Amino acid sequence: RALEDGIKPLLVEDGLGGTYFMKDRDGVSIAVFKPRDEEPMAPNNPKVHAGEGQGVGLKEGVLVGEAAISEFAAFMLDQVGSPKLRAGVCPTALVCVANSVFHSATEGRHSPFRAIKDKVGSFQLFAQHDCTSEDLGPGKFPDDQVHRLAILDIRLCNTDRHSGNILVRQKGGEVELIPIDHGYALPGEIGNAVFEWLAWPAARRPFGAEMRREILAIDPSAVESCLRRKVPALRDERFLTLRTCT
Repeated sequence: RALEDGIKPLLVEDGLGGTYFMKDRDGVSIAVFKPRDEEPMAPNNPKVHAGEGQGVGLKEGVLVGEAAISEFAAFMLDQVGSPKLRAGVCPTALVCVANSVFHSATEGRHSPFRAIKDKVGSFQLFAQHDCTSEDLGPGKFPDDQVHRLAILDIRLCNTDRHSGNILVRQKGGEVELIPIDHGYALPGEIGNAVFEWLAWPAARRPFGAEMRREILAIDPSAVESCLRRKVPALRDERFLTLRTCT
């Protein structure tokens, strides 16, 4: 309804792709929308990384236009299986949004007259947070949350888990980690994964007995079957990565 009332998405200046904060009627950010055709190396990228929209994107194994699919796949993988292994990826969907503020290579960003554009991309609920993991000492991060994050990233072969895409929320002395930005997860070939948490104290401590049991109970075939139904756009090569890393 905010879009209908004229509340426009806001282009985020950080990052390499077209990322927009979606706001409610009060101007509060409630979601993050990332159009497929504004990803790095895509033709309508609003930053300095526009390309022809074909072939490999910024990371090996992920094609241009696949980052939005990866975002949705990461959420679905986090939801499949035991709740005890969930890392807390925010609810994500693939949607179509129409607005004139979205970028087109045929228009100037500051043109007074801009056409309405239908864009397909990932739509993720905005995570309220206090800071990112780089702003807080990793010794404060709970072992179980770091371990669940590690399980998710290893299964996804995440190639982009740096400190800036782990949000931190603090409440009543409790610390909660929120993983975001999974556009370069599940590459079509296994290469250089990036795991910020490898240097954290919790990563040096063993998983608890219950978490080890849940890991051993993962059914890769059932997970793949579910993801094929929910995310049919995932290429077979990316499912091979999932099976291998699981």
